[in-house]
Amino acid sequence: MIQYTITVTDKSEFTISDTTDSNAASNTVSEGASDNAEVGITATATDDDSGDSVTYTMQTTTTACDGWFDIGSSDGIVRVDGSSELDYETVTSCVISVTSTSSDTSTSTEDFTITLTDVNEHAVTSPTDTDTDDNTLAENVANGASAEITAAASDSDGTDNTVTFGIASQTCTGAFTIAGSTGVVTVSDTSAIDYETATTCYIVVRATSADGSTADTNFSVSITDIDEFDVTAPTDSNSDADSLSENATANALVGITASASDDDGSTNAVTYAISSQSCTGAFAIDSGTGAISVADASAIDYETAETCTVTVLATSQDQSTASTTFSVS
Repeated sequence: MIQYTITVTDKSEFTISDTTDSNAASNTVSEGASDNAEVGITATATDDDSGDSVTYTMQTTTTACDGWFDIGSSDGIVRVDGSSELDYETVTSCVISVTSTSSDTSTSTEDFTITLTDVNEHAVTSPTDTDTDDNTLAENVANGASAEITAAASDSDGTDNTVTFGIASQTCTGAFTIAGSTGVVTVSDTSAIDYETATTCYIVVRATSADGSTADTNFSVSITDIDEFDVTAPTDSNSDADSLSENATANALVGITASASDDDGSTNAVTYAISSQSCTGAFAIDSGTGAISVADASAIDYETAETCTVTVLATSQDQSTASTTFSVS
């Protein structure tokens, strides 16, 4: 009896199965992931023909993600390709197309979506002023008026990037407030704005991002003066006795130096003049210093008048006036 061995060869009866993801993890990766980090996708396909093997390739469908990922040709695992390339701020998800190829040349293709998560890469920027008006206010500005400052700042992270604003400090204490969401600075207490106290108010605006980063900018608001005060009545700042010999010579000082002031911060220069005098033409006054001197000695005569009166008119630059009558013995 003779035995024969017959070898049976396989023929391709089956095509490759659908491509699926055998990794149960979510298809998510951080934009800060390192090279070769797995993204949660393991492509899997089978061919029931005996001896057929399966390899895997992929293409990136989302153009912005091109070159960010690769796939193991034998294990089907999708990994990050390179480092510092993934960018959540550019795109928040990537679609890839995986093709499974059997050694019998049959193929199947499936698309998968990879979700990117954000990392905190950026801090909030320093505030700038987007209001183009001059930061100038009159000292009598009303509460609620705009200070002509609108703070603006940004955080370039894709998430945790909401920016709010606050006043970290201000030199005119309590004068200003800021809207937390819009950055608009307004007058909170007009009584704290006084040109005579400070001609400029400084405000430090702090921007705070939802990621906890902060940045400050110091803004200045110029204060303009208004006419609040009139010139005061002149007084005599010379402590000498207001007396004079009848034989005094021309230009002799009589012991009177008129002094007045205007408490406004500007337009407050005071000048002096004699508006009337009982000893006609006897005296003159220095318009700048207020010092009174003899103008005409012949008009001073004890036998005619033992006392001469002089009315001094003080005039402020704001045009307010006040008078005082002085006596010279």
